[in-house]
Amino acid sequence: MGRVSVHGLVAVLGASLGACATYRAVDTGESAERVSSPPSSPTASVPASAPVSTPVPGTAPLPYLKADADRDFKRAQELFDTGKEGESFLALSDYLRRHPRSERAADAQYMLAEWHYRRNEFPAALIEYRKVLKYTVKGAGHVPEATNRVGECLRKTGEFEKARIEWQAVLRRYPGTPYARRAEELLLELQVAQP
Repeated sequence: MGRVSVHGLVAVLGASLGACATYRAVDTGESAERVSSPPSSPTASVPASAPVSTPVPGTAPLPYLKADADRDFKRAQELFDTGKEGESFLALSDYLRRHPRSERAADAQYMLAEWHYRRNEFPAALIEYRKVLKYTVKGAGHVPEATNRVGECLRKTGEFEKARIEWQAVLRRYPGTPYARRAEELLLELQVAQP
């Protein structure tokens, strides 16, 4: 990768909390240094003594910081578990925005869906549970329980046949599991309520 002169590239990178930091490429440096936030103009002055290099567009993204993701998830989970509704919603949403590909993203997405479900916001919960299904592969993570919850949201919004289809899918895909037993219970409840 070639170097860019001081008069060259100025990159504005969105930091994880929405702040911006300006980095300037210098032809002699090897590491990036934060120089301002946000820049007043593309030609904002940067100390020439700070040798830095800036990634060229199209190269690998900044490294994923697992420690930050773990810390943020733990904080969001604590807020969720202690029932701090507003704070947990913000923390979970922020976590998913900042760490969408982390190991715990599906867990955070599921908790966000549960947050809506607990508040009887079934259309919103339905959307969030469906996002959980996109995070994980068949049989992994929260797929079976999220599928059951999708069915419950559909039932709560009057879409009984769609709910039945979701629960039947759990029975087919996860036979003999607690999720299949729950799907059987939900189907029975639906049958009693809808003869």
